[in-house]
Amino acid sequence: MNGSTASSYARVGSIMSGPLTFIKDGSGAFTLGQTNALSGTVIVSNGVLAVTATGSFGLNAVQVIVAGGTLSLSNNTALCDAAAVTFAENGTGVIDLPADVNVTVDTLWFGEKQRVGGTYGAPGSGA
Repeated sequence: MNGSTASSYARVGSIMSGPLTFIKDGSGAFTLGQTNALSGTVIVSNGVLAVTATGSFGLNAVQVIVAGGTLSLSNNTALCDAAAVTFAENGTGVIDLPADVNVTVDTLWFGEKQRVGGTYGAPGSGA
């Protein structure tokens, strides 16, 4: 999804499936509002990628890169538990989690520095 304007878009009516790479670029917002079956990589480079459905990326989308922009997860199962989440070194990317949302990831990377996988949540969430 590439857009240079601040428009908002939503994917509806069909699922994305298979070994593809989904790249969110451009300053606008894009909402994934249904469960997909991706087995490739999800990259957030700019703008907002809002994930609103349970299992939105799918059970096999195991590589998630937040290089810039915002990945907004609105439920506990938006990511599969086997996900490896990477933040670009010196990047500006963030993951936005509401207070009641905790996500589990297999590995967490900041640049080339690996952190312990586990369950993470917003400040004050208890995760």
